[in-house]
Amino acid sequence: MAVLLTVGLLGVCLVSDASSDAVHVEIEGEKFVCEVDGTVTYELSAYDGDYDATKSFEYTASLLDGNGSAQSNAVSPSSGTVNNGSNVKIAVTAPSDAGTYTLKIALSVSDDDDSETVYRYAELKVVEPITLGATLNNNSKVELQDFVVYFMVDGVRMEDSRTTVSVAANGSTSISYDWIVAGPSSGKHTFAIVADAEAVGEIKGLGEENPFYVGQSDYSGVTVTLGVFALVLLVLLVYIFRKPVKNYGKPRSRR
Repeated sequence: MAVLLTVGLLGVCLVSDASSDAVHVEIEGEKFVCEVDGTVTYELSAYDGDYDATKSFEYTASLLDGNGSAQSNAVSPSSGTVNNGSNVKIAVTAPSDAGTYTLKIALSVSDDDDSETVYRYAELKVVEPITLGATLNNNSKVELQDFVVYFMVDGVRMEDSRTTVSVAANGSTSISYDWIVAGPSSGKHTFAIVADAEAVGEIKGLGEENPFYVGQSDYSGVTVTLGVFALVLLVLLVYIFRKPVKNYGKPRSRR
């Protein structure tokens, strides 16, 4: 399910008398979290009070990093014209580095008496996707065709994970899903693959809960490290206690 991002529904008054029209500038986006090197589409719209179709507004667009530096070739088109009461689509390509970025729009608004540049901003969080995957095994003698499955992450169905799967009789197939989330909590999470239909045959792997960890690869690495350390310690102790004592001869008798 797409997330709608609306930024700055503000009017800008160009002249001071009460009969003047305000110009409204809006940015709408399909989502505010994107995977690295992914693409997000925004819509820029501008309109004044009388919707004069002969009027248009020029704009420039750029994607800024956390230091305010513009990212090259990240916005297309990076400049253009939007007609009064209409909108234009702006495609943003996420950088290859994860982080928080800002889409900046500068819109030139003018009439016979005054001119002004209106700025609007939309935040975009760019993240490394977490790839989840599992194998489904068809243990029946019947081929299963075109059944729909979803990934559940921490008990929540990911609507954008919808996948159509076919599995041969006594066969298997592997599926994966890129979980794109901003700031997941560190530690253990779970995922499962569930079927959209109630009965799809004997499929091993459906509904099985699988753990994964964020911020740590797995606890097994710690277990292996502790096991190796214990083994080395045991060998060292055996060596110390079984080390042969050298015989340097009988001690001299005292006179």
